Amino acid sequence: MQPALVQALATLSLAATLAFYVGSRRERSAEVKILFALCVALGTWSLGAVLALGSSSRVIEKTGLVLGFAGASVVAPLWLVLAAHEARVEIVVRRAGASCALLLAPSALALALLLTNPLHHLFLRVDTGFGAPPREIVEAGGPVFWAFATWSQLCGLAGALLLLASARRLRSLERRRPAWLLAVAGLVPLLANAAFLSGSGALEVDPTPAAFAISLLLVSAATFRFGLLPGALPLARLDILEHLDDGLLVADADGVVLDSNPAAAGLLECSDLRGRTLDDAIRQVPWDVSREDLEAGLALPDRGEPAVVTVLRHRDDRWIEMRSAAVRGPDGTLIGRYVILHDRTERRRYERFVHQVQKLETVGGMVAGLAHEVNNPLAFVRSNLNTVLRLCSRVERRLDAFDPDERVELGELRTITEETLDGVERIGRIVDGLRRFARPHGEEAVPIDLNAVARQAMRLAELHANRDVLVEARLAPDLPLVKGSADRLGQVVLNLLMNAKHALAQRPFGRIRVETLAQRGGVELHVADNGPGIPEEIQERIFDPFFTTKTPDEGTGLGLSIAFDIVREHGGSLEIVSREGEGARFVVRLPVA
Repeated sequence: MQPALVQALATLSLAATLAFYVGSRRERSAEVKILFALCVALGTWSLGAVLALGSSSRVIEKTGLVLGFAGASVVAPLWLVLAAHEARVEIVVRRAGASCALLLAPSALALALLLTNPLHHLFLRVDTGFGAPPREIVEAGGPVFWAFATWSQLCGLAGALLLLASARRLRSLERRRPAWLLAVAGLVPLLANAAFLSGSGALEVDPTPAAFAISLLLVSAATFRFGLLPGALPLARLDILEHLDDGLLVADADGVVLDSNPAAAGLLECSDLRGRTLDDAIRQVPWDVSREDLEAGLALPDRGEPAVVTVLRHRDDRWIEMRSAAVRGPDGTLIGRYVILHDRTERRRYERFVHQVQKLETVGGMVAGLAHEVNNPLAFVRSNLNTVLRLCSRVERRLDAFDPDERVELGELRTITEETLDGVERIGRIVDGLRRFARPHGEEAVPIDLNAVARQAMRLAELHANRDVLVEARLAPDLPLVKGSADRLGQVVLNLLMNAKHALAQRPFGRIRVETLAQRGGVELHVADNGPGIPEEIQERIFDPFFTTKTPDEGTGLGLSIAFDIVREHGGSLEIVSREGEGARFVVRLPVA
């Protein structure tokens, strides 16, 4: 058997084995796809050589040589893309497909010129025919042949240099080994092919296929022994990482992301994180946090210190907990780092809800006793003032019996008494609100239409509406029913509308939007305005009893507290989403009936 045929069969077997292993992997990262394409290209080259050398048919021989060149022409560019990807060249990592297309364009052109060589003789100066020996083809090479050969050599050399430079930068021996193996795997066929193309008479048989067989052995060692591919972890661990709700980023000692899961891509709003630096991946998100706090969260802890934990607020009001830690070898050498991202938005919302409920329960007990103590003397004051009003009527009938100065003073008595009685009635309304706030309501819960409740509240709010305020409704059709009291939920919506109306009092062309929507397992009602917004320091107290930014004549500070308590009684939650200068949105969440 011809030595060249033995080389081709060995290379074909190795390429097919490695291609089967890589292609059967569940992971479909760019690196896996590139390595698979490289194995297929080498296999195609070897298969073409087997057909050309092992067949006596002119047609099969010609087909084999064309097939072999088609595979050989794309090996060097694919190798360069794989090397650049392994070396974490950012533009290649981000745009692996575009990089492949760009580097494979010369291969497609060379193949086209080979097939049409009889028309122009740019590839081969002399048409040797497809069955000519390799040495004869090399000697007949035209300008395109040598240009493409040089291009392939440069691709191979560039890939090897990238891997060697990458290995020098890496601090971890575990990460250096696959880079070294890949660099040697690229240099072996590069040197063999260069020796053959140099014209040495001692090399009548092209040693490049044999050199690629050695390269495939080295690539196999890098893949199986040293975990070249990021998916060398057990499949069970990969599945767990893929389905974690928390985002995970793993980086090397230089801070370059080696791997990440889909949750991290979602939280950081980036589809491809590999190859980017941790700083770049984290900073490109619009966090509402100071630069110093962000830098502190990304800082590496000293040896022996726990992970650095930082809570970041996203500008869309999500709260993300970032936990960063170093990965060190047995000798304490830094070999990498990891970052875990946990969405704390729901937990923070629940904590605020529980905190508010606890405050309301504490205040409720105090309020019940206070309302009782105030209501008794208030009843005496109201009764006495009504008696004074009746006496005023008698005095007014006898005003002529008094001198002019006394008549003026006595004439003001009714006005003073009526104003005092109005104040007492106002105190009574406050006390009544306190009693409703503190007393559990035993109304029977029935299925109700939240859209109908919202419409009724909007009609009532129109009685107090500002002509410069536009109230619009976006009520979801076929909204699921909720269970509760229509009157009390209507009070919630009305309180929220009046609160929004007050926020827009000094703003021309104000807008209030009432919106309902169905969510998984419940419904939501939003009341949003385009007012001045609510400062963050006030949001923590917005549902506290008696807390208000209004003047004493405008409100008591009980409206939002009562609304919060009513929603809680219905098994739901009420929260504020606002940013100063950007309006406010109150969100009512209720379970379906």
